[in-house]
Amino acid sequence: MKRLYAYTFLALSTAAQLQAQGEVTIEFNNSTLVLPASAVDLMQSDTVLQRVSLSYGASGNSIVTSDTISPSVVDLANEKPQSFNVLNTFSLEKSANQGLKEDISVELGAQQSVTIVLPYLSGSNSFVPTFKTTGSHIFIDGKLWQVGNSVDFSSPVQVKVVAFNGDVRTYSITVSKSGLPYVVLSTGGKGIDKEWGEAKLTIDGNDEGTLNIKGKGSHFSVGQKNNYALKFENKKSLFGITKNKRWLLVANESDKLLLRSKLGYWLWQRLAPGQWVPAAIPVNVGIDDKYVGCYNLVEQPRICKGRLEDGFLMSVEEGADAFEEAFRAKYSKTILVFEDPETGSKGTGLVRTKDKIDKFEKALEKGDWNTVEQVADLESLAMWLVINEIAYNTEAFTDNTMVYVDGSGKISLLPAWELKKAFGCETDSYEGWVASETPWMTQLLKNSNFVSLVKKQYAAVRALDSELKAFIDLQAKTMREAATGDNTVWKNLSSEAYGNAATTAYDVETERLKSWMEGRLKWLDTQW
Repeated sequence: MKRLYAYTFLALSTAAQLQAQGEVTIEFNNSTLVLPASAVDLMQSDTVLQRVSLSYGASGNSIVTSDTISPSVVDLANEKPQSFNVLNTFSLEKSANQGLKEDISVELGAQQSVTIVLPYLSGSNSFVPTFKTTGSHIFIDGKLWQVGNSVDFSSPVQVKVVAFNGDVRTYSITVSKSGLPYVVLSTGGKGIDKEWGEAKLTIDGNDEGTLNIKGKGSHFSVGQKNNYALKFENKKSLFGITKNKRWLLVANESDKLLLRSKLGYWLWQRLAPGQWVPAAIPVNVGIDDKYVGCYNLVEQPRICKGRLEDGFLMSVEEGADAFEEAFRAKYSKTILVFEDPETGSKGTGLVRTKDKIDKFEKALEKGDWNTVEQVADLESLAMWLVINEIAYNTEAFTDNTMVYVDGSGKISLLPAWELKKAFGCETDSYEGWVASETPWMTQLLKNSNFVSLVKKQYAAVRALDSELKAFIDLQAKTMREAATGDNTVWKNLSSEAYGNAATTAYDVETERLKSWMEGRLKWLDTQW
């Protein structure tokens, strides 16, 4: 039920009267408004003001006047927002716009400046819009718009909605493109779950063949922004990256900026230029032609040429499924699940790798630093500690942590492939330890040589201060539009489906990240 209150001044020569046929007629300025008497709750009149209170069902009802202003005499400078010049929705429908993969619609109402981000590339900036409005006329960039007219959205468009009496309300609508590649996974309507299923892959409309895909991680849930594992039958290069069968689509679902994981990769690459660090390409993703947000397409850590050349790769997990090959470390009680290669349930690879981990942990417990240095890559462990502490990664050594035992038996830790809860994503606090309190690090930090390595790695990061700030600014500029598009699905930035609320929120969050980083590093300066 909607209620309308109409106020008319006697000085304007108005009148309100109840007709015998059950109608209320309001006349003013040579315009007439006819209302059903059954909907009128109240009529009051005094020497200055006449008041009509109306209640009517919202569904299927509208209010029209017997006379509306001619478009030829509209004064577009007559800016007077009111209930009869509201732009309810702005839409781009695929039936009217060749190349659109789905209908895109935004509710406006009182929000008078909005941005729509097209998640995929399109050669044209012209689209045929659809409007739902309480107004009588729509003018775009000063010209009367008619249904079916194409509009050039290469720059922000001024849309003026004119009420029946000539009052104007102005909206600014921007249609932009994220500029990121558009990856589409077509499952034939079957969708994606935790079991491998077949899908066809296209990138910007180019056929990349067939692959298998499944949801990745224990937190997978239909209807959520999930991580996905991709597996080709044969090795394949994507975006010029070294050929491989295995890839990841990383959601970064808690990261409003969609850049924190990339920031972690960048730090690893700057500190260890010769070490393998997963390549990550920001992409927009569609599943069965439905846009599902912005992801990172990431090289999945594997034992293979071009990634990790030899050895065994494990992940730190809270538990292991029955079909997974895993073991619990003897001293730390950490559960390690084999990721690659498969060892066989009683394979010598599993047994020997477990023996190496147990030997390392025993040496840590006893303070046998000679053995520790023999079996562990301390540079790698120090780098892992420094980056995870800078990031204040609350998931360090509990999730997205990869343990690598190379062909020579050396133990190291790899970059986290997702840092969705790091770099101040879930806290405003600058202080405190996270990675330093994990099982291996608490013991390693008792060794002065290891502490010296940590301080050396931290000093190397501090020398990158200006580069670090520039990297954040560059990534934010790259991801701003994509994050606005992602927000239309997942509402990470703002409850507003589109518009300034989302882009403003992105800019605010970018400044918050930079401020948080400055505070975090200043605190670490006092510790290291």
